[in-house]
Amino acid sequence: AGRRVRAVRAREIGVSQFATVRLVGGGVGSTFVTLQFRNSARRGYHFNVQIWGR
Repeated sequence: AGRRVRAVRAREIGVSQFATVRLVGGGVGSTFVTLQFRNSARRGYHFNVQIWGR
């Protein structure tokens, strides 16, 4: 029995780059998390992602 995800948090860091993040797989109650990051054309992104498990 592997560890299970209890919470996921993704926060944009610094000045907004108008990026979005969404959960596309796994997540709370699962053993994995898959996130999809998208940004505006020619803009990067800088996120802090935290995943808690037990």
